[in-house]
Amino acid sequence: MALIAPKAMDEDEPTWQQIHGMIGRGGLSEAGAAAARWAVDQFRARLGESWSGRQYDKGGWFPLELLAVGAYRYALPQVLSWALWLNAAAAEPTFAKVRTSMKKGMDTSTWRHTWLQLEVARAASSMGASFSFEPPIPGSIKSGDLLIDPEGGSPWMVETVTVPRADVDMKWEDYEDRFQAAIRRVEHKHNVTCVVVLDDHSTDAETQAWLSAIDAIASIAAESRQVQVIQWDIGVVTVYPDPPPPGPRFIGAAQYRDGWRRLGRTLAKKAEQITEPFPVTVRCWL
Repeated sequence: MALIAPKAMDEDEPTWQQIHGMIGRGGLSEAGAAAARWAVDQFRARLGESWSGRQYDKGGWFPLELLAVGAYRYALPQVLSWALWLNAAAAEPTFAKVRTSMKKGMDTSTWRHTWLQLEVARAASSMGASFSFEPPIPGSIKSGDLLIDPEGGSPWMVETVTVPRADVDMKWEDYEDRFQAAIRRVEHKHNVTCVVVLDDHSTDAETQAWLSAIDAIASIAAESRQVQVIQWDIGVVTVYPDPPPPGPRFIGAAQYRDGWRRLGRTLAKKAEQITEPFPVTVRCWL
């Protein structure tokens, strides 16, 4: 399976206007759509008007949850959480350096690492503890990820880490992320809803041919107001001109990996690096 080039599935970078335009077309209630708009507006305010373009230019990658928040119920809790975490950290002076890094655009590993920091900061804030980002470690040139200072207690350090993934896993995830992003563009273009079931992955050229065919039948569905189905060697897409029946809207192809050894190696390596004079908790993103 070849990795699809950044522009193969989508020639245009996402914009806040496109993300807003998708909200309310899927399975969200009126209240859910309002919550999605609020969350997207928090990102827009905290990261800037041009952030979506810079993030996409970082390597042709954009957080799928933000693209899907208006159409998929599963994405709304995640994006709401991110918005709340951003707001909780905004007034902390040490967050300025982290936010500057975010605004430049992030790869997937840095994205996950940052949200682990923000998640822990939000949890500390809810318990009344103060926190600081990337605190200096006494006697070391390194910085920690987060220092928690609970009222009436002793400070402790949090180290966040994402498990490095094998190239085959990253290519698999990247393929499906790009495919979903391309489907979102088709939905936005034709004002339809697509239900996707993937059985496998394919080459760049074959996948692009399928996406072109999906775009064509989406146009037919929008004009005829009739459900359209297109079968391909690697899956099937059903296009609905009206809201689809309840159920998942994207089912990826199954993959099987043994990730436990990779997790063990990552945690062992992190343990060797922990030399802070504070008690340390490790928060891991698989």
